[in-house]
Amino acid sequence: MFVRLAATKVVTDKERPTSGPPKEADHPAGLWLADPSQWSASDKTEHPWDDPDEFFASVLKAWVMNPKMLDKSIAKFTKADPAVKKPAADLLALLSGLPESKTPKTPLSKESAEAANKELAALSDPRNVEDTLDSTLNDLLRWTLKPDKLGKGSIEWKLHCPVVTVQDIRSCLLRSAHGDRELNR
Repeated sequence: MFVRLAATKVVTDKERPTSGPPKEADHPAGLWLADPSQWSASDKTEHPWDDPDEFFASVLKAWVMNPKMLDKSIAKFTKADPAVKKPAADLLALLSGLPESKTPKTPLSKESAEAANKELAALSDPRNVEDTLDSTLNDLLRWTLKPDKLGKGSIEWKLHCPVVTVQDIRSCLLRSAHGDRELNR
């Protein structure tokens, strides 16, 4: 679905960045429909055009929080490019099955399976969550997951708290998340 929606006509619309005034930007019509600025009067632009992970995260958020506005966004971008209609309908069908954990029971036809494999081959690999965090949180996450890779000294400098064990890392992470970077144990 992402590949088909990404292949739709590029249209210009307004992004609402987290800071500064709205600005015009060009993105495929099929990907604009997932941007929170299209289905929420107050949400800022995200980046559903970056990759399938970002797209589906934004679409799921829209579908859960404001499905009627998602429908309006789909209608708006279907007007801009009628090629949005079919993959958007497939997307809504997929989303509607989520609450009951319904998945299609019939296997794909040979042609559909080949087309799906071709679409999947065109996508980049999913990103690591560590790649999306700032360096301090990235270090904390990495060291929490792999305490044997703990780099002595660097985390104390960044968070101003002593780190000896994994529990110390978790404590520093919690204090950091609450803005208490100067708190010492």
